[in-house]
Amino acid sequence: MPVRAIREQIASAIDVIVHESRFSDGSRKVTHVTEIVGLEGDQIAAASLDEGLAAVADGTLAPETLRLTLHEKPELGTAGTGVLLRLRGRELSVRRFATGSGYGPPREVELGEEDLRALAGRLAALSPARLPANLHAPGYLDLTLEVLGHRIAVQARRFAGMTAATHGDLQRDFDRLLESVRALGARGR
Repeated sequence: MPVRAIREQIASAIDVIVHESRFSDGSRKVTHVTEIVGLEGDQIAAASLDEGLAAVADGTLAPETLRLTLHEKPELGTAGTGVLLRLRGRELSVRRFATGSGYGPPREVELGEEDLRALAGRLAALSPARLPANLHAPGYLDLTLEVLGHRIAVQARRFAGMTAATHGDLQRDFDRLLESVRALGARGR
């Protein structure tokens, strides 16, 4: 049987793929859930990042499928503070950064389902999948957002020839998205 025919059968027979992992404490937890929506070319396709965020926000998808990482530091050679924030489902880990002393210890917080749904709703309203890979920020900033196996990674810095006005509305939406993510960081204090 040709590979494409096999993939068509798989895509039509499977609605969701659930990935479970064993953690260091011996427990098993669902770490990824991907909705199968058909074929794109010869590849099995899943729903988009924006659709995944909307599904988390409206309760049709478990908040455990949401993954987010924000790494923010001052420019090299300048004094300042930053943060390393990791959200894996309900588990939030926040490590503060300060020039001269480095990263502090992680602060772990478990977020409630309503908080995660509200966050997903704010993120979905900004349609992050349309953001470019590079935007402007006064320091070094890396943001990764993932749902249903769909992912966006944005690097924001003082890139040569780029200002906060270069991308207009996309930059403003990114800055709003950052406000929502940074608000999470306040929980890890």
